[in-house]
Amino acid sequence: MDHLNVSAVSGSSAVVTLFVESQNSSSERRFQKSLTIEELKVRLEPIVGIRPIDQQLVLLDAASNPVCEISGDDSRMLGFYPVKDLMTLSVKTTNSSAQMNFDESQVEKYVMEDDEYDRRRDTVRAFKRRHRMGRFADGASEVSIDEDVKAKELALSIPVGSRCEVALPDGEFRKRGTVRF
Repeated sequence: MDHLNVSAVSGSSAVVTLFVESQNSSSERRFQKSLTIEELKVRLEPIVGIRPIDQQLVLLDAASNPVCEISGDDSRMLGFYPVKDLMTLSVKTTNSSAQMNFDESQVEKYVMEDDEYDRRRDTVRAFKRRHRMGRFADGASEVSIDEDVKAKELALSIPVGSRCEVALPDGEFRKRGTVRF
């Protein structure tokens, strides 16, 4: 058993948090240091979309400088390498024919006409219309820009530490307190 391997796994936390990045994704993941590189690559496949056999792993520090390449014996544990929390694990493909290039400008977009969208009942716009929210709200509940300015001026004129009472428009709920900010 490798001395470096033993100290890396038993010396600090058994779990390490890494930023996993590839050409098409990036995420923050937690891995056991006792995980073999072979197992790590299998776990990385659904995250980055690269088959384990085609993965090239490089460990980067916080400044994105390469610390080491994780290669060679896939039976070694992740803790064998100088891995620390919040480092970046860069995953690249060694199979150039398997590279996926996502160029969004090449994807045909679906555009729905406005009147067709209005006819649908399962949209955000229909929900807002049913519940009278946003631009579909009653005129009485909308606040004009002038009223908003007046409310801000009024709020600034109330000194911190003053006593106050807050009431809902229906008058059922009243609460007394002190102005804190």
